Amino acid sequence: MNLPNRLNTCIVIVTFNPDLEFENNLLRHLDIVERIVIVDNNSNVEITTFIPELHKRRVEVIHSTNNNGIASALNAGIKCAQNMSVDWVLTFDQDSLPNKNILSYYSEVLKNETNVGLIGTIFSPKLIEINTISWKNKLTIITSGTLHPIKIFNTVGFYNEKLFIDDVDFDFSLRVDLAGYKVIRIQEPLLTHKLGSPIKKYGLISTNHNLLRRYYYARNHVFLTKSYFRRFPFWILKKNFFFFKSIFVLIIVEDNVLLKLGSIFKGAKDGLKNI
Repeated sequence: MNLPNRLNTCIVIVTFNPDLEFENNLLRHLDIVERIVIVDNNSNVEITTFIPELHKRRVEVIHSTNNNGIASALNAGIKCAQNMSVDWVLTFDQDSLPNKNILSYYSEVLKNETNVGLIGTIFSPKLIEINTISWKNKLTIITSGTLHPIKIFNTVGFYNEKLFIDDVDFDFSLRVDLAGYKVIRIQEPLLTHKLGSPIKKYGLISTNHNLLRRYYYARNHVFLTKSYFRRFPFWILKKNFFFFKSIFVLIIVEDNVLLKLGSIFKGAKDGLKNI
């Protein structure tokens, strides 16, 4: 397969009520590839207003009449990219600003590795100048900034839409690993990314997610534990440690603790069922 470049790679971005910084992020995406698909999950703003008039022909916008979640939106964008006959799909969150040379860095990995199923990166709050890169094989990587060979979806299927949000990327990464492909992460941050509105108190930081997000976080965590414990026991045990740690920090740091714990309990209970 050809190495990724601006002509054989399509960027897929999922949006939901983006702020004005999205226009700046979009300009960077347009510098990286020729074709972009934006899948909008029923935002209150008109997404086409963020697209410069000069570049509207290069951007396909899929409007969803409902917020069907990150997995459904990713799949819609990926299927659109498949119809463009590209070799690669590069996915981003709306808040992510990638390094302009991201495809060159990913190509460097591909020149040195075989049987690659996914390549991703880490993020930082601010842009960091990158001169050289290093990488590791990982079990999971985040969706934003991840490069997918278009053929991987024929092998492992698409993102699991039943998960809606949270752990969607982990589930997909584990399936790619189980299919015998490498999941590789570049150890230097090739994108900047916002982390919502975390709360800090007593030296502890908590995500401050709303009730719905807490529900899916717990439900999907239990689902992954059930689904993958036998095959990835150490990874699941580590994930469980951070899951219970996050609940402990929530209790100390956040407001509306009882309501949030109720959402977590309901999510965990539903996760024990078949999603």
